[in-house]
Amino acid sequence: MEYVDLHVHTTASDSTFTPEQVVRLAVKKGFRAIAITDHDTTLGISPAQRAGEELGLEVLSGVELTIEYNEHEMHLLGYGIQPNDATLLKTLTRLREVRRERVIKMAQLLEALGAEIDIECILDQVEKDGAVGRLHVANELVRLGHAHSVDGAMNTYLRKGRPAFVPKLTFTPAKGIRLIQQAGGVTSLAHPGMGRMEQYLPDLLKAGLQGLEVYHPNHTPEQTKHYLALAKEHGLLITGGSDDHGHAKEEVLLGKIRLEYALLDTLKQHLPVSSRSLRTRVK
Repeated sequence: MEYVDLHVHTTASDSTFTPEQVVRLAVKKGFRAIAITDHDTTLGISPAQRAGEELGLEVLSGVELTIEYNEHEMHLLGYGIQPNDATLLKTLTRLREVRRERVIKMAQLLEALGAEIDIECILDQVEKDGAVGRLHVANELVRLGHAHSVDGAMNTYLRKGRPAFVPKLTFTPAKGIRLIQQAGGVTSLAHPGMGRMEQYLPDLLKAGLQGLEVYHPNHTPEQTKHYLALAKEHGLLITGGSDDHGHAKEEVLLGKIRLEYALLDTLKQHLPVSSRSLRTRVK
């Protein structure tokens, strides 16, 4: 059996693993293919694909965007995008600028709360690779002893409703879906079980949503069964993955979710025929 993982992050956003390290780990764990889906950036795709060519791993281009509907935050996965699409790049550059402004505001709020962090250290460390985000701030809080764990830092300071939370720039579902599709990709709603987002599915379908992330480490077996039935009912592509962030979260998740390669084959059939070969590279 050949396996794929369609939700993997790198140091281009908020993982502790470089694109090359992700590829090596995926090969070690016996995967045939992975998708690089960093938050608001495509900078990890090319180095991952180059490493994939050397080691015989297929690497699908991807991205993860934040969308908001009725004040409810959701994540949208884009697969098979053209990483150098001009409109996409311009938008992602702006998103990364906003991310930087956001973590600076978080640092200022934390300082007022007596939980000062070295924001310049975070920015220097991250910005040479890609997008900075809330998870970087949480890790810094843990490192400095202001929290015992990433979840503790989030729950105490950084989640919505907590004292150092700062909203981030988001898209409407229609705008996010359109951005990905105009860049030649297909869309899938990430981890719907984290917030029971199926209540918004009819409107997401009207906006052009094409897939549903059925398989995710945070989904219970019952949720997985539910979302599988929901995807089939609405004719949606079935996707899934580990949502691995390296050591940035409590454990390394790559290898926790193993999907049959046939799911990736089906996904690729929905990409424009003229450019499918540009979306994945393998030796």
